[in-house]
Amino acid sequence: MRHLDILILTLLVFLLLPMESDLEFGAWLGDLAKTSDSWSAFFEHSLIKNPLAALWVAFSSFLILIYAFASFGVIGSGAGGPAVGVAGVVGSSRNVFSLLVRRIVLAAFVLLWVVMPLYWETNLRFDLGPKGHAHDGGVIQTEEAARFFLRGENPYAADYRSTPMATLEWGPKNPAIIHLPYLPFSFLAHVPFLSVADGAGLRYDARYLYLAFYLIGGLFATRFARDPERRHLLAIIWYLNPFLVPHLVQGRNDVMVLSLVVAAIALLRGGRVLAAVLLFGVACATKQFAVLLAPFFVLFAVGRGIVPRKLLPGILAAALLVGPFFFWNPGAFWEDTVDFNTGRAEISYPLGGTPGYGFGNVANVFAWVENRYDYFPFWLVQAPLALMAFALLFRWIARSPSARRFFAASALFLLTFLLFGRIFHLNYWGPVFAFFALAVLAEESPLSELSDTRGAL
Repeated sequence: MRHLDILILTLLVFLLLPMESDLEFGAWLGDLAKTSDSWSAFFEHSLIKNPLAALWVAFSSFLILIYAFASFGVIGSGAGGPAVGVAGVVGSSRNVFSLLVRRIVLAAFVLLWVVMPLYWETNLRFDLGPKGHAHDGGVIQTEEAARFFLRGENPYAADYRSTPMATLEWGPKNPAIIHLPYLPFSFLAHVPFLSVADGAGLRYDARYLYLAFYLIGGLFATRFARDPERRHLLAIIWYLNPFLVPHLVQGRNDVMVLSLVVAAIALLRGGRVLAAVLLFGVACATKQFAVLLAPFFVLFAVGRGIVPRKLLPGILAAALLVGPFFFWNPGAFWEDTVDFNTGRAEISYPLGGTPGYGFGNVANVFAWVENRYDYFPFWLVQAPLALMAFALLFRWIARSPSARRFFAASALFLLTFLLFGRIFHLNYWGPVFAFFALAVLAEESPLSELSDTRGAL
């Protein structure tokens, strides 16, 4: 495990580069030149087309160099050898110093690759317009859904052609312009902040809240290891997740539900049952993939000796968040959150995705439908495979309930279900990658976990 962190860090940082290019998340690197004379002059006098991008890569390489020196204990080792009697103490202090340096470098990477791009992207969105600087669903539509709610209008029955959604890349042809595919807490979470910002005439961007979920979620993720080196490795994988970071900066909302699920499992493992089940209930009211994990969560909780009635507050929380919108207009709610994603709506999400990374592309390649908006019965393949995977994973967790098995089962089941569905986007790998990391690196014994929690209850 020692020194594995430098290898993982290097791979993740340079995996972010092609992701950035593919998603055009790096548009801020060039568009900054349009916002001020000083930036424009900086670009004008450079010998290359995008000098800021070059600086970003060069500085990242320099940070990796510093990190490597600290990881191998070259810096902070002192001039002379330690005395025999205190060798262990001196060695320990060296490790502490090395870990401190590496954590500082990781924080610098978060600032460099997440906070600064997100800050500039939000500013560019307001200075140059949202096109290319804000995700249509996770930012623009989510904010407008919150505004519809504040005006007393049903976000699931609303027409978004009168909102900035119509000015984005697809414009009025965007199939999401008349469908809100996310569950209610995805926009309700923004309501208090958006109402204050709009009332005060301040700029608000949904990514500010996503950034908070990202930072806090990492704190919960590191709680699954006691060894400082493992905790640090978990922090690296969480904060530099190449399937999460670019989409966070772009404005997709996966980090919300991922952080809620991870926090719920961490709290449940620590014996805080009420808080855990409430958070998981909120996760199930945020995005549909959390609902797929609910049976594993229940099995994990019951396997730890928690009686089923203590899970009721989570069910109630999800019902209170989702129920009012369902009964407000059942047809509109179902069409937006289910039919639109499965291809059964009159105007559905394009087959495969934009672009797609799953089985939907097979249907595209072999032209199994006339156009990408038509329905195709993926359930014929998806349902049996997902049911087989669920049965195997459910039995596997039941034999020895643990957080590690929960995360492994969650990753495998999500991957199976999404891969063979109508849509499989690159950002769906973000939660899967994070769950795999937690399944591999979490430190726990199922038996000791079980006894500790029963004692706490």
